[in-house]
Amino acid sequence: MHCVSTTVTVIATVIATVIVTVIATVTVIVTVIATVIATAIIIE
Repeated sequence: MHCVSTTVTVIATVIATVIVTVIATVTVIVTVIATVIATAIIIE
């Protein structure tokens, strides 16, 4: 059971890391898009 518990913990950690990474990536992308749109509006 200890091995199973360890595996579950590792999987949970990996999933959490992936979720955080995805959120961070999406945030950066949204920020970049917002900046580009704002720049386009200012230029126009």
